[in-house]
Amino acid sequence: MSDRSAGSTSPDDFFPSLRHVWLVAALVLMAIRPLIFPIPPHDFWWHLATGRLIVDTGGIPVVDVFSFTRAGEPVYSQAWLAQIFMYGLFRLGGVHLIILFQAAVITLAYGLLLRVCVLRTGYLKLSVFLLILTLPVSFSNWMVRPQTYTLPLFAAYLTILTTWRLKPDHHRLWLLPLLMVVWVNTHGSFVLGPVLIALAGAGSWLQGLIGRSDAPPRTERPRLWRLALWGLITVAACAANPRGVQVVRAVLAPFASPVVTDIVTEWAAPTLHTTTGALFFALSALLACALALNRFLRRRLEAADLLMAAAFFALALTARRYVVWFAMAGGVLFVVYTAALMPATVRTDGSPGKRGPNIVIVAALLGLLALATPWMKPWLNLPPTVQPLLAPSTPVEAVEVLRADPDPARRLFHSEGYGSYLTWAAPGQPVFIDPRFDLYPAGQWRDYLDLSRGTSADSLLGAYGIDGLLLEKESQSGLLRVVREDPQWELRFENAGSAYLRRTGD
Repeated sequence: MSDRSAGSTSPDDFFPSLRHVWLVAALVLMAIRPLIFPIPPHDFWWHLATGRLIVDTGGIPVVDVFSFTRAGEPVYSQAWLAQIFMYGLFRLGGVHLIILFQAAVITLAYGLLLRVCVLRTGYLKLSVFLLILTLPVSFSNWMVRPQTYTLPLFAAYLTILTTWRLKPDHHRLWLLPLLMVVWVNTHGSFVLGPVLIALAGAGSWLQGLIGRSDAPPRTERPRLWRLALWGLITVAACAANPRGVQVVRAVLAPFASPVVTDIVTEWAAPTLHTTTGALFFALSALLACALALNRFLRRRLEAADLLMAAAFFALALTARRYVVWFAMAGGVLFVVYTAALMPATVRTDGSPGKRGPNIVIVAALLGLLALATPWMKPWLNLPPTVQPLLAPSTPVEAVEVLRADPDPARRLFHSEGYGSYLTWAAPGQPVFIDPRFDLYPAGQWRDYLDLSRGTSADSLLGAYGIDGLLLEKESQSGLLRVVREDPQWELRFENAGSAYLRRTGD
């Protein structure tokens, strides 16, 4: 609840007030990072290539057409809706529009979280300050891929369920199944929608059970039945996809590969030795302290909040890619319970300021945002790691040389990230492997790792009939050292990051 007195001047007496300045500043800060950071090659390109394939063929692919190692094997692209959308954006405006939309998605998601924070605390300025502090925990998950497109859906669920808890007569529960139809055709994280509903319902039931609910007892049961009904409809909406209830297999498929955590660090459990892991544990500790202090001061802890914090903390402990969900749900709780500890002088949004200076600040913020757009960024003198639109690890030059080769390799070995880019930039070149971890068997992934290190290189190259190499020099330096000393391999291109070699004979 807000501590503002009834007779005080509202900070929204005119536009733009300082509240508007804080809001604009928050949204600009949310958008800047996805605008300025280049697109990494791993997940983006194969999703874009699949979107092109769906549009060109008029159907979702059912067998693999990108690789020579698993050609014809059954596949299913659950993210087909996002893939088509990504391809449509690319056709309209190239990577420039893709990046701009990515920034809009991130801003919408965390803007909704900010709205939840303000709903629960009553204060914008403090909510902005505290929520911005939590954003770095999510940065590693802000890549251009279908998962990112579901962040606003997750935030929308939190918003709707928070409104249901705080304003029983103003809920929009009917939106939950409609949003689920989009979510289930976009990414496997759709299972979190019913989880959020269950946590909200269980928390409210427990709160009423222990006699500490704000709602009168006679209204609590109808509210819970209403949530349960829309929850069941939402679960039923999960079947609104081309595979029906079989879509659950797509969620579980990545866990079938026992070597997946050796290849992709985001599938490994978070540790203090990584930036994402350290930030995750820091936010967890701060949230735990805020909850403990509120409990010590005999302030109420909502059961739904405790269930949500515990559930998403446990989920995040299993893999770094799930940290983003804890950062979003736990970030809101960190804001709410930290704000409750602040004195009234800190929580207040203060005076509305003066219109003239406020206009100047808003204009400067919007100008900064315009400079960060993909069309303006190339004119800025930024560090080389963020200056281009595509990450420097994208093998653009090497693939151009490969495509121009009059005698192209029929069975090319490369890094899994390069495989993603090849599916898009060289569609006629079958790949050895790519980031579709559920498609390739564990044995092939082990061979990939061994071959990249240069272990048993001759036997593995022969076993797969490899006649071309497109190597990422940093991660595949072991194999590069081996083939440099072998006269059977001819170096046809090399730059700072990549090397392209062809087998010339015995």
